[in-house]
Amino acid sequence: MFGATAGVVAGLLLAPRTGEETRRLLIEKAREVLDKMDCALRESRDVIEIAIAEGQDAKGETTEAISDAMQDAIEKAQEKPE
Repeated sequence: MFGATAGVVAGLLLAPRTGEETRRLLIEKAREVLDKMDCALRESRDVIEIAIAEGQDAKGETTEAISDAMQDAIEKAQEKPE
Protein backbone atom coordinates (compact mmCIF):
# COMPACT_ATOMS: atom_id res chain seq x y z
CA MET A 1 0.00 0.00 0.00
CA PHE A 2 2.81 2.39 0.91
CA GLY A 3 4.75 1.62 -2.26
CA ALA A 4 1.76 2.29 -4.47
CA THR A 5 1.05 5.54 -2.66
CA ALA A 6 4.67 6.65 -2.99
CA GLY A 7 4.57 5.86 -6.72
CA VAL A 8 1.41 7.89 -7.23
CA VAL A 9 2.83 10.85 -5.31
CA ALA A 10 6.11 10.73 -7.23
CA GLY A 11 4.23 10.53 -10.53
CA LEU A 12 2.07 13.49 -9.61
CA LEU A 13 5.00 15.61 -8.50
CA LEU A 14 7.09 14.86 -11.59
CA ALA A 15 4.30 15.28 -14.15
CA PRO A 16 4.12 18.58 -16.05
CA ARG A 17 1.08 20.19 -14.38
CA THR A 18 0.36 23.48 -12.73
CA GLY A 19 0.74 23.72 -8.97
CA GLU A 20 -3.01 23.97 -8.54
CA GLU A 21 -3.63 20.84 -10.62
CA THR A 22 -0.95 18.94 -8.71
CA ARG A 23 -2.38 19.95 -5.33
CA ARG A 24 -5.88 18.95 -6.43
CA LEU A 25 -4.65 15.55 -7.63
CA LEU A 26 -2.62 15.02 -4.43
CA ILE A 27 -5.69 15.77 -2.32
CA GLU A 28 -7.82 13.46 -4.46
CA LYS A 29 -5.31 10.61 -4.19
CA ALA A 30 -4.89 11.19 -0.46
CA ARG A 31 -8.66 10.90 -0.01
CA GLU A 32 -8.68 7.68 -2.04
CA VAL A 33 -5.93 6.21 0.14
CA LEU A 34 -7.71 7.28 3.33
CA ASP A 35 -10.95 5.72 2.09
CA LYS A 36 -9.16 2.45 1.32
CA MET A 37 -7.49 2.48 4.74
CA ASP A 38 -10.81 3.19 6.44
CA CYS A 39 -12.40 0.27 4.59
CA ALA A 40 -9.53 -2.05 5.51
CA LEU A 41 -9.76 -1.00 9.16
CA ARG A 42 -13.51 -1.62 9.23
CA GLU A 43 -13.04 -5.06 7.69
CA SER A 44 -10.30 -5.86 10.20
CA ARG A 45 -12.52 -4.74 13.06
CA ASP A 46 -15.32 -6.99 11.81
CA VAL A 47 -12.99 -9.98 11.59
CA ILE A 48 -11.66 -9.31 15.10
CA GLU A 49 -15.17 -8.96 16.54
CA ILE A 50 -16.17 -12.30 14.98
CA ALA A 51 -13.02 -13.98 16.34
CA ILE A 52 -13.70 -12.61 19.82
CA ALA A 53 -17.29 -13.85 19.73
CA GLU A 54 -16.19 -17.29 18.55
CA GLY A 55 -13.53 -17.40 21.27
CA GLN A 56 -16.07 -16.51 23.93
CA ASP A 57 -18.40 -19.23 22.67
CA ALA A 58 -15.59 -21.78 22.71
CA LYS A 59 -14.59 -20.69 26.22
CA GLY A 60 -18.16 -21.15 27.42
CA GLU A 61 -18.40 -24.61 25.86
CA THR A 62 -15.05 -25.66 27.32
CA THR A 63 -15.94 -24.35 30.77
CA GLU A 64 -19.23 -26.24 30.65
CA ALA A 65 -17.52 -29.46 29.54
CA ILE A 66 -14.93 -29.20 32.32
CA SER A 67 -17.63 -28.47 34.89
CA ASP A 68 -19.65 -31.49 33.74
CA ALA A 69 -16.57 -33.73 33.84
CA MET A 70 -15.67 -32.55 37.33
CA GLN A 71 -19.23 -33.09 38.54
CA ASP A 72 -19.17 -36.63 37.12
CA ALA A 73 -15.83 -37.29 38.83
CA ILE A 74 -17.16 -35.99 42.15
CA GLU A 75 -20.28 -38.14 41.89
CA LYS A 76 -18.20 -41.24 41.07
CA ALA A 77 -15.83 -40.51 43.97
CA GLN A 78 -18.77 -40.25 46.36
CA GLU A 79 -20.31 -43.55 45.27
CA LYS A 80 -19.85 -46.31 47.77
CA PRO A 81 -18.14 -49.40 46.44
CA GLU A 82 -20.41 -52.44 46.48
